[in-house]
Amino acid sequence: MKKIYSILLASTIGFVANAQTPPDFTVTDSDGNTLSLYSTLASGKTIMLDFFFTTCPPCIANADNIEHIYQEFGAGSGNFDIWGINDRNSNAEINAYKSQYGVTNPCVSGTEGGGNAVVNSYASSYNFTGFPTYAVICADQSVTWDIWPISTNAPEIKQSLENDCGLQAAGIEDVIKVEFNAIYPNPASDYATVSYRLIERANVSLEVYNMLGSLIKTVNPGQIFSGQKQTLLNVKDLENGHYFVKLVVNDETADVMKLTVMN
Repeated sequence: MKKIYSILLASTIGFVANAQTPPDFTVTDSDGNTLSLYSTLASGKTIMLDFFFTTCPPCIANADNIEHIYQEFGAGSGNFDIWGINDRNSNAEINAYKSQYGVTNPCVSGTEGGGNAVVNSYASSYNFTGFPTYAVICADQSVTWDIWPISTNAPEIKQSLENDCGLQAAGIEDVIKVEFNAIYPNPASDYATVSYRLIERANVSLEVYNMLGSLIKTVNPGQIFSGQKQTLLNVKDLENGHYFVKLVVNDETADVMKLTVMN
C-alpha cells in the first residue's frame, strides 16, 4: 500500500498535467544549499520532486529505487536532479535518514528548509494523496504527477524522464557501483576500519588474503543500503605482516587494498 494518509489510491502510473503550471518555490536543503525551481528549470534541468518524511515505511522501502534513478541519470551532475521535499522533520533528522538509507540527492526539511510550505502548495494544486509522492517536472514546466506504483529500480520514473522530458540515462552500468575509499589505521593493530561507498543496495563481504594468496578470513556484513559505509575488521588474530583485503560486492570483486598488521 502506497500512502500513509491515503484518500484515494491511484490506479494508473501517474498522469501528465501539462496544463497545470507547477508552483514555484525557493528552499534550502539540509546541507545549506539554495534550491529554486523556476530558475533551475530555466537552465534546462529536469527536476523530480520526492515528497517524503523520515518514518514513512513506503518512502524507506523505495529509497534504493529512487537512488538508482538518481545515479542512472547522472547524480545531479547533468540535466536532471532529484529534490526530496519533507513537511515535518528537521535538518538533523533528514541527514540521519539520508545516511541510514543511502540517499544522496538534496533533501529539504519541513521545519528548517521550507519544505512544509512546498508540500502545502503542491497539495493545493494537485491531487495529493499522501507519502511518498513522486513528480517529474520537465524543463518546459510540464508535470508528470504522482508516478505510482514503482517497481525495482523505478523503470516507471525512467520512462517518464525519457518519454516526457527527453532525457537519456547514462546507464547504470556506466556508473561506479562501489568506491573503496580506505583502510585505517594502516598499519593496524586490534581493528581496522574498511571504508567504502555503495551506489546501490548490495550484498557485501570482505575477504582477507595473506601474501601467498590464501584466504584466511571473511567478514560478511550481508545486504546493506547504498551510501557511505564502514565495516570493522578484527585483525587481533592475524600475525604481523602484509595482507590483501578484497571488497566483494554481489559476488564480484570490487576492489583490493593492502593492509599491514602490527600487533
